[in-house]
Amino acid sequence: MVDFHNTPEYRIWHEAVLEVDNHKCIVCGSDDRVQTHHINSGTHYPDLRWEVWNGAVLCYNHHLKIHSDAGGYQIPTTNLDLLRLIAEEYHSVS
Repeated sequence: MVDFHNTPEYRIWHEAVLEVDNHKCIVCGSDDRVQTHHINSGTHYPDLRWEVWNGAVLCYNHHLKIHSDAGGYQIPTTNLDLLRLIAEEYHSVS
């Protein structure tokens, strides 16, 4: 399987998603160690892989959490609801 993270298309998508979310985690607002995340898996939904609206910026900790809550890998359905749950959980304790 080809690692699409090493492609020019990924770099363009990654930068565009960072720009849309102002380089800040959409859950906690941190700008430390931010990463981009596919809301719908690029592996399971290749036609959506480079859609900017299908990306979100997460800090390292929240990115790790969403993959852990999804069984450690991208679930084949949208995980936007999981992002919302993590955000609600974060905001209820902070």
